[in-house]
Amino acid sequence: MEFLALLELEMDFSEEDVEFAPRAQLKALLEALLEEIGALLRSYRIGQAVRQGIPIAIVGRPNAGKSTLLNALLAEERAIVSDMPGTTRDTVEERLFLGGYELRLIDTAGLREHPTDAIEAEGIRRARQKLQEAFLILYVFDATTETLPEAQASAPLLLGQAQLPPILWVGNKVDLLPTPPPPQEGVVWISAREKKGLAALEKAILAQLEKAGIGDGEVLLSHARHYESFTRAEKSIQGALNLLREDGGTELVAEELRAAQAAIGEITGEIGTEEILGHIFSRFCIGK
Repeated sequence: MEFLALLELEMDFSEEDVEFAPRAQLKALLEALLEEIGALLRSYRIGQAVRQGIPIAIVGRPNAGKSTLLNALLAEERAIVSDMPGTTRDTVEERLFLGGYELRLIDTAGLREHPTDAIEAEGIRRARQKLQEAFLILYVFDATTETLPEAQASAPLLLGQAQLPPILWVGNKVDLLPTPPPPQEGVVWISAREKKGLAALEKAILAQLEKAGIGDGEVLLSHARHYESFTRAEKSIQGALNLLREDGGTELVAEELRAAQAAIGEITGEIGTEEILGHIFSRFCIGK
């Protein structure tokens, strides 16, 4: 508001060729604003997730124990569990409150290289589609048939995505092993059926969310209206900055700043002409 007031003042005294708004300071302010608004716009995806439930996809091969894990985390039978591979054909979504966050757990169809029929193939396609919106993947593998390195080696082909969210490796069915597996970095060993290791898994999930920037105390955009307003503000501020770098006219710079101010004012409260004039007269002795 201060710089816009000074630019308005320059236009009123344009015949005297006086610069009231130092251009170097104005550039520095606009660059700082662009950085701050850019951070807010980047936070929108996290803000939406916090508001609507943070999506976490539970994936893995058929019969790895994904649905059993979902039921264990929820402490109730919400997904059908069977020893028959391919029981889950579609995604199942349930909500879980953990550590102050609302999680949206997404149980998916078992992944394998060669589906047995068209329905299973469609379930795999939907499972892979859900990975695009997930903030975290719980990759469940059967510890009785796969080692961690084997699961990590086969996962890229099964997941079928170039860009993936962070993966938390979950070795399941440790109750069926002759000896418990030794602790390893990057993997949580559990028995979903016996509900063992769930506390460690929940702790690891929260650690991954914090690493992703959720819950770090930063201001987050969570409403589409705010996102749209800041997008317009960013465009106008960038336009004003470009004009300053090209020695554009004061009128054009002021017009871009007015547009940015109006967009931000939709969120913070409108700043109108009276406020700008009041700012001018509070600092300068100018006859009305």
